[in-house]
Amino acid sequence: MPGGAENVIVMEKEFRSKKAHNGNITCLAKISDTEFLSCSDDMSFKIWDRILQGCSYTYETDEPLHFMRQTGKNMDYMISSMGQGNLFTMDLRNRNQSDIFYEAHEEKIVQIITLARDVE
Repeated sequence: MPGGAENVIVMEKEFRSKKAHNGNITCLAKISDTEFLSCSDDMSFKIWDRILQGCSYTYETDEPLHFMRQTGKNMDYMISSMGQGNLFTMDLRNRNQSDIFYEAHEEKIVQIITLARDVE
C-alpha cells in the first residue's frame, strides 16, 4: 500500500509542558545532547528538551507506537513500528513526518535495527 503521510499525524507544540504520556512508554531514544524522544501506546510520541525541562513537541498518531530507532547518515531519521505491522518515519531535522507505510508486515513489528552508527 502507498504511504499515508498527508493526513495521519497532528503536531502540537507544548512548550514547557511536563505532561508525560497517558499510556505505557514503549521506547526512548536520544536525539542530541539536549533532546530525547519517547513513544507510547497512547498513540503519541514526544520530543523532550532537557534545557526547557519538559516536552517541546507532541506528535499524535492514529495507532499505538511500539518501538523506534534512529537511522540515516547523521542519525536524522526516526522509524517507528505503529499499530499492526505499519511503519512510521520522521525527519528529525525538520520535525516533520516523512511517511507511513501501511501493512509493511502482516504482524506487529517488535524490533527495528539500523545499519547506521549507534547513538549513545
